[in-house]
Amino acid sequence: MTNEPEDVPEFKTIADAVEYHHEQSIGNSWAEKFPTPESRKELAEAYMMHCRSGLSDESFVECDKRTFLRYATLYPEDMQVSELLKAQVERRRFWERMGTAGAGGKLKGFNSKAWEFNMMNRYRSQWKLRQDVTSDDEGIKGGYIIVPEKKPEGHGAITKEES
Repeated sequence: MTNEPEDVPEFKTIADAVEYHHEQSIGNSWAEKFPTPESRKELAEAYMMHCRSGLSDESFVECDKRTFLRYATLYPEDMQVSELLKAQVERRRFWERMGTAGAGGKLKGFNSKAWEFNMMNRYRSQWKLRQDVTSDDEGIKGGYIIVPEKKPEGHGAITKEES
């Protein structure tokens, strides 16, 4: 026999169950993992150190991203929101400094391709190898651009007879 109420729905995934139970606990201060201003300040400090080390929000183990954002919204004075934002910028600076040092030959064993792949995945909305544009400066949507290695004869290519 469980203590679950009879009206609890069946869940298809663990994520659905977590979401349901999270929604049920909102408003219950006894359910807060970080109930005091001191514990929330420690959480904020841990997050800032995490960011400054170049690590992603998804790998922050103290609490999940949704919970963290909830604390930042409910307790901005404890969570030092402006400092949190600064730490997120410092996370990017961590990776950009690594790339600068590596490209300058200052990091032994630096793997530029791995770094490039990392940047494209972390900052995909701003980081691209190239930007494809059409002649009217609008981006190309979908598909591939096929660029022939050389022009075939009769299509503007200079042949031996013409030279």
